[in-house]
Amino acid sequence: MPVELRGLTPWLQVYDMPTRIQFYRDLLGFEVVTTSPAMGEDHFHWALLRRDGAELMLNTAYKSAFRPRLSARCGLQRHRALFRVPRCECRL
Repeated sequence: MPVELRGLTPWLQVYDMPTRIQFYRDLLGFEVVTTSPAMGEDHFHWALLRRDGAELMLNTAYKSAFRPRLSARCGLQRHRALFRVPRCECRL
């Protein structure tokens, strides 16, 4: 008998945590539930976000000292998140 599945939480690697936190929290309305120790405002390596029963985890793709320069990031894998909403009249 299969185990009951009560939810699924995507874990996304991000390059710029403060920018991603501002997007998910300030634009989409997610609550930052918990994070790794903060290194500044919206600056940490891991975060759990939640909204309306949906959860999302963000993790930095590189430690600060090892992040590639902007020109070298072309090969980073991109992730997409799709949100089902009843109606949206906002423009991103």
